[in-house]
Amino acid sequence: MKTTKRVVVVGVAVLTLLGLGGCFWIGKDIPTGVKLLFSDLTGSVGEAGEVTVAVVDMPCDGLSGLVVGWGCTGFTYDPTQFQVTAVEGLNGFVILALVIDNVGGEVKFVAVRPGGGVTTGDVVKIVGTRVGGGDGNLALSKDNVQLSGACGELITQYVLGTGTGVPYFVKGGN
Repeated sequence: MKTTKRVVVVGVAVLTLLGLGGCFWIGKDIPTGVKLLFSDLTGSVGEAGEVTVAVVDMPCDGLSGLVVGWGCTGFTYDPTQFQVTAVEGLNGFVILALVIDNVGGEVKFVAVRPGGGVTTGDVVKIVGTRVGGGDGNLALSKDNVQLSGACGELITQYVLGTGTGVPYFVKGGN
């Protein structure tokens, strides 16, 4: 009788943990293909330039919040190559806070998408002027980024990719 009770109690505990497992993202394996990508700097010298931020295969009902500059440093760039003028939300994302430092070459922002998340697609566009034809020295550390999913949990396991400032690169290969 005692053995049967233990089996039932252990069984109920295991089923409860399995049922609650879907509520917690931390500790799960990284799903295949989960990415936050900052594109190459596009644009001709003296013309408009941009860096697009996209997500791929975001879990947790999709990305609904993005903080760049969570730690000490935001998205950095070479200010002799690119001068940021704005950050725009795409696909329903809204920019709530923005700091642009074109002397130091850094931008920090908070973007949210009320009412749901985006699993794959563009979420933000960093726009400005391409002032030089060299490498833009684009950089961002995962320590300075925070992602939140539409399910209400932080997304902590993903691959972060940043592009470069390919000389004289324009969208479409021109």
